[in-house]
Amino acid sequence: MHLKLRRTKSGMLFLCLCALAAGVVNGIFGTGGGIVIVFALSRFSRKHTEILKKDIFAITLFSCFAMSLSSAVIYALSGKASAEDALPYLLPAAAGGIFGALLMDRIRPAVLSKIFALLVIWGGICFIVR
Repeated sequence: MHLKLRRTKSGMLFLCLCALAAGVVNGIFGTGGGIVIVFALSRFSRKHTEILKKDIFAITLFSCFAMSLSSAVIYALSGKASAEDALPYLLPAAAGGIFGALLMDRIRPAVLSKIFALLVIWGGICFIVR
């Protein structure tokens, strides 16, 4: 991994607060925490190289997994969701995740950034319209 972060006290405090905010956003809306993580890591990375952008996306995906897993456990324990509700989505989502992770190394970081921006805009429009 080529991600280098400035390890100042204020920088690390900012990253921790962004991670907390990402978890809250992801827990409330079920999505959106990754946007906060991408923003925070992009702000505090030393260089914006092609490898670095891919590292940021990879770290964000791993962080989203942790946020989603913890939210899923809380929702399941509180009775708001069940494995039966999620079952139709689990296999296709896992297959898509594997395919996307393998495809990430074959896509230029600039294209990944544009795809990410389009998805964020599309998601925002969908939330507003609904």
